[in-house]
Amino acid sequence: MAYVFKKFEIGSIAYDRRDFISRPLWSGNSTDLLKIYTSSAQSTTQQLYYVDAYNTTGSKKEKQFSIAYCDFLNSGSSGNLNQIQNNVSESKALYSQYKQLLLESEDNLFEFVSKFDGLDSVGNTVTTYTETSEYVYVLNINRSRFKEKLAAGSWELSLHEMDLNTGLPSGNKITTLVDETISELYLLGNSLSRTGPGGSFYYVYSGSLTNGLYTGNSSATPYGIVYPDAGILVLNGMALDASASLNTKRNPATGSSSYNALRLFNSISGAMDVSVNNSFKGRTLETINSTIYFARVGNGEFNFSNNVSYYETGSQQYIKPLMLSTENQYKNITYVTTVGLYNDNNDLLAVAKLSKPVGKTSDSEMIIKIKLDY
Repeated sequence: MAYVFKKFEIGSIAYDRRDFISRPLWSGNSTDLLKIYTSSAQSTTQQLYYVDAYNTTGSKKEKQFSIAYCDFLNSGSSGNLNQIQNNVSESKALYSQYKQLLLESEDNLFEFVSKFDGLDSVGNTVTTYTETSEYVYVLNINRSRFKEKLAAGSWELSLHEMDLNTGLPSGNKITTLVDETISELYLLGNSLSRTGPGGSFYYVYSGSLTNGLYTGNSSATPYGIVYPDAGILVLNGMALDASASLNTKRNPATGSSSYNALRLFNSISGAMDVSVNNSFKGRTLETINSTIYFARVGNGEFNFSNNVSYYETGSQQYIKPLMLSTENQYKNITYVTTVGLYNDNNDLLAVAKLSKPVGKTSDSEMIIKIKLDY
């Protein structure tokens, strides 16, 4: 049977197939960010309220994430009147910016929720409590690091305790943070999914990817919220000071020791310096939507070609005799190389190429699987 176009048969198209692909988060196709650097291109004035973190120095450096210090009460800013407009300084402007991006319109402060049945600082079991914070640290993953979103339950961030006066790492305390999706409760019930203006979000507690959520003293502490769709991690400043010894300075920032964004940068960098196990770990998650087409070619279909090489030289009537390698006889052979997908108006929409030509005769049939990703 001669065909130019053939409609797909009933049941030959599988719609709305979905696959998930996870990739390393950081530059160099790496899951672990082992070292971070600042850039001399960023001015001291800018470092008052945010710091960019790079994977290396020199011309090949790539931005990995940024840290911003946000304070609802204007604290921790420069204190420079030239930087304040309508009683709003850098830190308050940033708090307002992320509030509008991530919170509902009626919410003024970020609200953090404690771990269910966790322990307080002296070991007493607590149920669930909420804690609002007037100051937060926002860790913003650079958009070029992921296509769709950060993979929840795949990241781990370690923080080193900080000296109050110098703003540099001190002591031996390391606090490691993960999100609640690694918990057995979440995996079994999946009842913790939440959405807001910033997309889905999950609460952050102490723990590790290897051992799960921490269960000892202060395990209930609500450290933050992660917004995977936005690639944003909001950390509770009150919890970081009380349980991770970050020692935020909320007085006017007059020197590098009181630059709070730089303080968190040094805390992350300090933990990395202690051990490679304290790397900033992370992966991305990408959803691939697909439609699969099954192009069925019957034994009596597409057995001839309009290609000039199919005929004897100088003739459009006599087909070249082609011998099948598996049979001692001559038969007509066509070679399928391409499948075109057309709409009802016969407009070409997509082309599928086979990896190599596939021979077909009137004694054979074939099904070609075409996967269209979008």
